[in-house]
Amino acid sequence: MAGENVPKLPAGVKSGLERFQSFCVRALGPNGDLKVLSVLLAALLFFLIRPFAVGNTKTFSVPVRVSSSNPYVTVVDFAPKTASVTLRGPRNKIDSFDPSQLALEIEEAFPDTEGRVFRPLGARALRGEGDLNFLSCPVDVVRVELDYTAKWETTNLVALPQLVGRPVEGGTATVRLADPVSVVVKGSIRKLNEFRDAGLLLPTEPVDVEGKTKSFSETVAIKIPADSGITSVEPAAVLAYVDIAISVTNRTDTAAPDLLKNVEPPATPGEADKTGKAEETGTVGEGAGEAGEKPASEEPASEEPASEEPASEEPASEDPEPAAS
Repeated sequence: MAGENVPKLPAGVKSGLERFQSFCVRALGPNGDLKVLSVLLAALLFFLIRPFAVGNTKTFSVPVRVSSSNPYVTVVDFAPKTASVTLRGPRNKIDSFDPSQLALEIEEAFPDTEGRVFRPLGARALRGEGDLNFLSCPVDVVRVELDYTAKWETTNLVALPQLVGRPVEGGTATVRLADPVSVVVKGSIRKLNEFRDAGLLLPTEPVDVEGKTKSFSETVAIKIPADSGITSVEPAAVLAYVDIAISVTNRTDTAAPDLLKNVEPPATPGEADKTGKAEETGTVGEGAGEAGEKPASEEPASEEPASEEPASEEPASEDPEPAAS
């Protein structure tokens, strides 16, 4: 028998195999033990291969995208914005799948009389599933609100950008745009009318003025408000001018000392006149003092006019102290 040919098996194992073989032969006929062994091996292989070969499922949250193929029709709104999608595929592909490219896309061309259409969500709308297969989506229908497109060209519709941060100590910052700023806005007729009637403005990206010491210009992008019905704005950006004003009287010497060099506060007209007169008086006095201190040997020309003047005009002849000596 086949069990007698098994080498080097313990006596208990050998007897057990012989009893199993004889039982399989009685129950299943000749080679019954091999039949049982093949079934066990097939079951083992099935459970090992199944995760990689047959359907494993995973559910993803997928964004819904609705676009218009008609340039004269605008998508105003739609719901829902996301939907749960269950995909099926091999386990290794499920685990390595990148869901960032998943999307449910619907394209519309014309609105109905009420401006609303309902479109089914399913395998035909799914994009980015790769090698996986669409299994189910609990959201069956997406509601789409459409309107005809309008073009609005206007000025003074762009808001001033917000200033972020603070300029150098003692400085103030103000911002302005090129005046006037002309923009072309496209979108839903109804939404554009509501936007205009409400007096709203298109926001812009903020401008950073932290630590700035001089005026500058910067291109800022125009942002489209959510749920505004606006599909495009031209131009997409505008030029902003930021003026930095430095106040010297409100600053200390430790703040940007290079800006304070050779800077003096302006004098009032009255102070300027007094300063000019004081400078003239000081110049004459200094000149007279220097002439009196110079030796006679060095300044012969200055002594000659002094000797030609009358004695009555000389303060030394009227002084009583030289007369006593």
